[in-house]
Amino acid sequence: MVDSQSSINNTNYCDDKQYKRCAGVNCCELGKNCLRIIYLKKEAGFCDSCAKDLLNLKLVEKID
Repeated sequence: MVDSQSSINNTNYCDDKQYKRCAGVNCCELGKNCLRIIYLKKEAGFCDSCAKDLLNLKLVEKID
């Protein structure tokens, strides 16, 4: 059995000060908003639009 956590990049997205592409599906904007994906317990950057949608759906939380 393969450990599913080992295949996920475990680096802390918010520690890297360079903006990367939004983690939203099929989104090409810059991921300026660092959010924690609740069910995966991972951090990723999302553009303003994707961040707003995901926050409204309560799938992510803001990182203080």
